[in-house]
Amino acid sequence: MKIYRMMILILAAMVLCCCHHSLSFEMIPDKGIFFETFDECPVNCTVIDESASYGYTVENGRVKIKMDSYIYDRDYYHPKNDWVTYRNNANPLFIINMWVDPDILSLLERKLYAIDPDYSSIASRDNESFESVSDWGFFVPFQHFRFSISQLPGNITGVVFHWYGSTNGKKLRIYVWDEKGFYGIGRWKLLEEMEGNATHMSVNLTVPENCIDEEGVLNVILVPLLSELNRTFLKTDYVSLEVKRLSTTKALVVTKIFEIGNDSRWEYVEWDGEVSDKTRIVLQVLDEYCRIIDDEFLEGNSAGFESKRVVLVNLPVKKIRLGFKLETEDPLDTPYLDDFLLLWQLNGTRWVDDLSTEYRIEKRSESEIISRPIFLPAGHWWGDFRASVSLNGGRITFSILDEKGSPILQNIIVSSGSDVKYNISTVRERVVKLKAILQGHNNSIPEINEWSITYFEESGKPVLRYPEVIFVGEEDRARGKIDITVSARDNFSGICSTSGRYMLYYTENVTGNVRHTDWLKAKVDAENGTTTWVNVTAEDVPIFYDDSLKELLGLSGKEKIRLSGIKFSIENMAGNENKSEIIDVQVDTTPPNSWITTRVEEIGFKHSKPVEITANASDDLSNIRKVTLYYRISKDNESFSEPVKYGTATSYPWKWIFDPDESGYFKLFTIAEDNAGNRENMKEGELLLLIDMNKPGKPRFGAGVHWLNNSRVDFVSFSDDFSIYGIEYKIGEDYFKWRTIAEDVDSTNYTEAWYINENDWNQMEDGKTYPVYFRVEDIVGNVYQTESYADALIIGKDVTPPKPFISPIRVWQWKLPVEISCYIPGNGSDITEVKIMYRYSSDNRTWSEWKELESEVFSGWFNLSFDPEEGDGYYEIKIEARDAAGNHGISNIVTFGVTRFPAIETIVMLSLFTMLILVSALFIRRWD
Repeated sequence: MKIYRMMILILAAMVLCCCHHSLSFEMIPDKGIFFETFDECPVNCTVIDESASYGYTVENGRVKIKMDSYIYDRDYYHPKNDWVTYRNNANPLFIINMWVDPDILSLLERKLYAIDPDYSSIASRDNESFESVSDWGFFVPFQHFRFSISQLPGNITGVVFHWYGSTNGKKLRIYVWDEKGFYGIGRWKLLEEMEGNATHMSVNLTVPENCIDEEGVLNVILVPLLSELNRTFLKTDYVSLEVKRLSTTKALVVTKIFEIGNDSRWEYVEWDGEVSDKTRIVLQVLDEYCRIIDDEFLEGNSAGFESKRVVLVNLPVKKIRLGFKLETEDPLDTPYLDDFLLLWQLNGTRWVDDLSTEYRIEKRSESEIISRPIFLPAGHWWGDFRASVSLNGGRITFSILDEKGSPILQNIIVSSGSDVKYNISTVRERVVKLKAILQGHNNSIPEINEWSITYFEESGKPVLRYPEVIFVGEEDRARGKIDITVSARDNFSGICSTSGRYMLYYTENVTGNVRHTDWLKAKVDAENGTTTWVNVTAEDVPIFYDDSLKELLGLSGKEKIRLSGIKFSIENMAGNENKSEIIDVQVDTTPPNSWITTRVEEIGFKHSKPVEITANASDDLSNIRKVTLYYRISKDNESFSEPVKYGTATSYPWKWIFDPDESGYFKLFTIAEDNAGNRENMKEGELLLLIDMNKPGKPRFGAGVHWLNNSRVDFVSFSDDFSIYGIEYKIGEDYFKWRTIAEDVDSTNYTEAWYINENDWNQMEDGKTYPVYFRVEDIVGNVYQTESYADALIIGKDVTPPKPFISPIRVWQWKLPVEISCYIPGNGSDITEVKIMYRYSSDNRTWSEWKELESEVFSGWFNLSFDPEEGDGYYEIKIEARDAAGNHGISNIVTFGVTRFPAIETIVMLSLFTMLILVSALFIRRWD
């Protein structure tokens, strides 16, 4: 039986060959190849079933839509008397008439009436002619034919002027009137000039379509040149105008039956031809009885395929025909079908090619071979790549490519042996190509005897996850469209990202009848082979009537319909499909309600810990999808912020542990959303709480000991993120108590001065330091308390002022600087400021203002070199000192005078005295 089926096409080829020497097709049944070129058609065009085809013709190996011709001649115009006129004696220089309008020219012409005996002579080619003859030798006759064409100009594809007759003129000229010629004035255009002086002449000229005027009239004049010997004559045996137009805008070409065996599998059909923007060729696959194979077996077949390759690997029908529909929207244009190729595999469990032909080869060179696409049948998965080779000392590197030519698996190297087998089940594509790189050795090129790919059955379907009901909400209704998403997963071959589809169901409001669309393309947010859950989305689905639904539902006009259901479909990479049930779609435009059930009376107004908030919600149709807790916050319980989203609960019970990041007055409320997407409007607030879960901050003060000479403290600041209620302190000895600094502060900061309790101050010993601990409470009861000495404020009591001292010196000083010794005892707080002051008097009665000398802070002994700029006179010196507690002390005042010895003057005087003595001695010796 298998052999019988495989021989059917061979026998068909033999039948076709028995009557003809050449055929227009190549057929190789044992390789699953049929290629038709139409080159021998229509004579030997045995592949076309003429009984099932119509409206086509084959010219020069190209199938196109057939054209019809309309002949305008005497019989068509009978009994009209104005379509043929003539002149016997016309000026031989026709150029004189070149711009004369045909209507004006006809006034000078004679009509050939229907009753004229010569009228019947132009009815057919019968050697009976209508003759025009000049009366004198220097004139010529001419005949003028006016054709009124009833065809629409847009339908005309060609115009041919036919004339049969004779003339003794040297030449015959044929003119046509071009009303738009010569800048729109119009002129007679020379269409043809041919040799004359012949007994039998014929003219078959294509006339430019622009020579037909707007009323469909074509004017043709035949003018011979002068005869050299006799009077010139012009005889017309038959004249007509052939107008060609497409007889139909459609043609159908149906092939003979192609049949394969039960174990065989179709690959694809591929055709080539020419189409334009206004023409198309649609391929449909038919059964043996010329019926269109249902979409259930070949998806999209009922509408047909305009693509030049139609994949047939999933087609279970073993006897098929091919139906090519040629269509045009332009009567002047036709599509052309040039050839088609039909491929099949004899063994349905594998793809194989022995590379003996080019029909399954996309590219071939001496060093590289690439196959045409190989399509995976549905319900199967890739098995092995296999090849039989002859290396001839070289090697071959095979690759598996995707449909676009990008490598998927590479470096399948064969450098020894004659066979290769490689598992390709990891490929995540539905279409692959094979590639081979041939590397020769010593001028020997490796050869591939055969290469193939095997498949194995894979029946697992992807999983779809979807709800029973989808609700249309108010926002979607306002938009008029909705996006509907379901989930899909396949954990073996993975999801095919291009396979997502959906079908829409609409209910007529009046009748309740349900209409549905064909399968439409869905969006899949995944790559091919994804094994995790992916989203399959129908985007912008009209909820009610939309113009886009006219064609999808076959509506004649606007109708009252609503979306009532949707169905999804998805395939895995093995081609296994899973479809959802029809998902009910309901319109729900009523927002849900929600309310907080927690009451202040039950939990209190002030809170320093997270608060549990509970709520309830209800919806009339689609049920609650989620409830979201919002809040508004205020620092003064008067001005509140915009709503802030806190958290969303997606299942009952609706509750939250409210633990805000900041403190303040909180207005809490809930917003519910139902399964249709309807949401409650924003609220002002349902529950008002005062929440502060943060302790007051650690008091801020400087490091080290803070010495005090009185009980006032003004260098400590207190803060809280919301509001301070009260502040206390305690000096860190057991006998000291907690004392209040401030109450009812009602502020985030407190920097006011405060005083140590009088009893506490009195109990503190002078010169001793104490730690001070603080306790700060905010408005809701959070407490900060100093925990350790390290965090405490250290203060010291120092009420004793410094006692600086200057050692006595001689009352009169004879030189500068004067050395003075000073002393400041170091008990209590540190000395923070020292000023050495002096004043001057020249007479010990009037004194200057006190001036400060530059000096450093010191305690203990200090030696001062006093070198005043005032010079000799009277001076008083004192020291002022201030300690860290702010105590101020003044030393004793030391008074002294400065009278410096006149050393230079004394030396000068002694020098002069010495010189006087020496001069005197010299004089005394001379007188002696």
